[in-house]
Parts: sequence; structure tokens; C-alpha cells
Amino acid sequence: MRKCFLLFVSLALAVGLIIVGANNSAFAQSSDKPVVWKISSAFSPGSFLYRYLLPRYRDEVSQRSNNRLQIRTFPPGALVKVRELFNAVQKGVVQGGISAGLYNARLIPEAIIETGLPQSFADYRDAVEFYYKYKGGKALDLIREAYAEKGVYYLGIYPLASYVLMTKFPVHQLADLKGRKLRTFGPYSLLARKLGVATVSIPGAEQYMALQRGTVEGTIYPFYALEMYKLKEVIDYVILPPMAGAIMINIYINKKAWDKLPDDLKKICNDVATELVPWVCAETAKLDEKYLAAAKAKGVKMLTLPDEEAQKLKIIAVKTWDVFAKKSPRCKELVDMLKDYLKKKGRL
Repeated sequence: MRKCFLLFVSLALAVGLIIVGANNSAFAQSSDKPVVWKISSAFSPGSFLYRYLLPRYRDEVSQRSNNRLQIRTFPPGALVKVRELFNAVQKGVVQGGISAGLYNARLIPEAIIETGLPQSFADYRDAVEFYYKYKGGKALDLIREAYAEKGVYYLGIYPLASYVLMTKFPVHQLADLKGRKLRTFGPYSLLARKLGVATVSIPGAEQYMALQRGTVEGTIYPFYALEMYKLKEVIDYVILPPMAGAIMINIYINKKAWDKLPDDLKKICNDVATELVPWVCAETAKLDEKYLAAAKAKGVKMLTLPDEEAQKLKIIAVKTWDVFAKKSPRCKELVDMLKDYLKKKGRL
């Protein structure tokens, strides 16, 4: 009888150990379950940002984290509409977005300055130095503060393409713009009105038809639109110098999702975001050259304003900055920093 009892106890202990082991195994699997983020894009599937930047960021983060953080990417409209993207990230409907500050300007006045004021940066290098290096990256810190107040962690800022004036008519001096109808947006609309232009608000994807039909006679948009939006077929001139040497785009994350990450994953996310900046600059510069060459081959002519006209354009543009500096104390600080930076560079 004693032997039977001991056998029963042994079996019970064995079963207990198996159950505990199974529970521990299940717990281990649960704790090892990867974090999955959904990042939605404001840019089309054919864009450099969606086709190259976002996948490279996704893959680098996945590799460095040993798949502990996995990112799923979605084109505009697949999960949320472009205009609703920031709100969706705020609410955690998606964990992140790749977009441009102007889409967020109603909630974040600093986002207008973040995107890039007319006649500010000369080129990509200029923008990178200002946001990441000047005064220890103070400008980027201020932008991050503004987004954090809205429940969003600002992951990174990237200089994209030069913004240029593209027209159906020649522009040899600023007076040639008076009375013309141009598709513009944000701070560039204010500048255009100062130049006597009749501004028209049209979504980027609808520019082609508007130019073809004569609804507008020109647009201010990146070089890449010559190819990606086929604008080289409906415009005749590209006017230099650029209205802006670089326009900025961003990646941002829902703050609650960000705060849940362990520190090592946060570091990976930040490191990858920063390390991709020079690559983005180099690749988009190549695209600018490629698309300009293709436009010239199509018959598009490049016109350069005389130095005195270019200087006049800069003076008018810089005066418009003060309008945006008044939006908030942080906006004023950003504009003041930008002016100080350009003065030290000898360009203001």
C-alpha cells in the first residue's frame, strides 16, 4: 500500500512539473512576442518615400532588433486618409505615419516652419545642418516638443526635394508673375500673393489636369513631380533658383506606443532614423538630376532669374517668415534661430 501511495505522489509531482513547465513556456512565448507597428504613408506607392525610405527603415529596425519590433507599411487610403493620418496616429489607430508638417499645421503651428520656409535652405546639406547640428540640434528638439504636446513622438526629419516654380510661360523677372494663376500651398501661397500671383489650391495629384486645361498656369512643387506626376508634359519652363532648396518630411509615432518600447528598441529606432538621413539626401539629389535631365529631353526649358531678381525674391520671402513666427513663442524661437543660422552662413 505504501508503494502505491509513493507511486501516486511521484506521478502527481511529475504532472505538476509538466504543467508548470508548460505555463512557463507559454509565458516565455508571450513575453517574446514581437511588437508590431503599422505605419501609414501620406505619399503614393510610387514615391521615393514609400518605395525606398519606409521599407529601408522597416528592414533595418527588424534586423537590428532580431525581429522584436516589426513594422507593417501601408499606402495612403489603405488604412486612413492622408488628411486624417496625424489624428489616426494620435489615437493609436495606426502606430506611426510618414508625412509632411504642412498636413499637421492646423494642430501644430510649428509644422509650417518644420516643412521649410521659402528661400531658407540652399540645399539638403543646409537643412540637415540646421536641424541636426546647429546649436546641438535645438531646432529638432523644439519640433519634438511641439509634437509631444499632441501625444506624438517625432522620430525623424528628412530633407526631400528642391521646390521649384514650374510654368507654362517664361519668367525672366518677378514682374512676369503678376496676374498669373499658380497652384501653391502653405507659406508659398503667401509669398506668391506678395508677388501679385492669383493662388489656387489644388491637390498634388490633380495638378496635371489643371495645367493641361489652363485652370492654372504654373505650380510650385518638387523636381520629382516632373517625372512622377508627368508634369514635364504640361509645363514648359522650370524657373531657378528654387523657391526652397529642400523641403522636409517626417516620421512620427504614437507616444503611448513609443513609451511602451524598452530602451534598447527605442535606441534602435532613433539610431536608424538618424543614420538614414545622409542616404536620403544622396538618393533624392540623384533623382533631381535624373528627372531634370528627362524634362530637358522632353523640351522643358530651364530659366534662371538674374541675380538682382533672385535677391529681390529672397527679401520678399524672408519678410513672410515673420507672419509664421507670430503663431507661437516656439515658432518665433525657430524663425529667430533660422535667421541667425543663415546670417552666420552669410546668406541673410
